Amino acid sequence: MTRVEVIRSIGEVLRKLDGLRRNRVPDDPTQQNLDELRKLLARQQLSLAINHSDEDTTAFRNAIREFEAINAELTRAMATDNAVIPVSIVERLTKVNSMLIETADSPFQPFGKSSQPKPPARAYRRMDNAH
Repeated sequence: MTRVEVIRSIGEVLRKLDGLRRNRVPDDPTQQNLDELRKLLARQQLSLAINHSDEDTTAFRNAIREFEAINAELTRAMATDNAVIPVSIVERLTKVNSMLIETADSPFQPFGKSSQPKPPARAYRRMDNAH
């Protein structure tokens, strides 16, 4: 599995979560947790799309193997007629996604703390008074 395939797989999980969410009872106690996990998955998908990872490293290949196993388990659990969204499996998927993000050459975290330095506050000159 490649990084692009992982990104697509996360998208499929997001669509399934959205579809199953519509069928859930509004006062389901796990719904808030699942909503937060869904947001995290979406951020991770974006981060994986933005970052470049060397797919030939051992760390990347190990994380991919774990991703495939967890994704298959989640897909089986969500495929039943009375699908129950297994919070613990989604949590494990977010952890392995974090491992994949960490394999990136320069991990960019679009919605969280980044190890990259911030650009200077005035990186661009205003052009209001230019004639």
